[in-house]
Amino acid sequence: MRTSLKILILAGLVVAVALVVFVAPFANPNPDGLERVAIDHGLDSQVQDHDLASSPLADYGVEGVDSSTMGTALSGVVGVVLVFGVGYGLFAATKRFGSR
Repeated sequence: MRTSLKILILAGLVVAVALVVFVAPFANPNPDGLERVAIDHGLDSQVQDHDLASSPLADYGVEGVDSSTMGTALSGVVGVVLVFGVGYGLFAATKRFGSR
């Protein structure tokens, strides 16, 4: 991999992590548009938790971290790393199998 491409990828990761750590904790906690409409029209009366509601990173937080700001930042960093890892793995596999 060329050095300039490595620097670009690293810069992208740094920007993504910085946004998650410094901006995401200030996101509006109120329901988004679709959820707000469901609440306003009483469609949320039978809402149930999904199967992953008790997972370690549920609801933009980290299980065991009491600070919601820190939990949001940590779950965001984990998400960025996981998405990058999956994307990089798919890219590497495509490149490897595409060259045959």
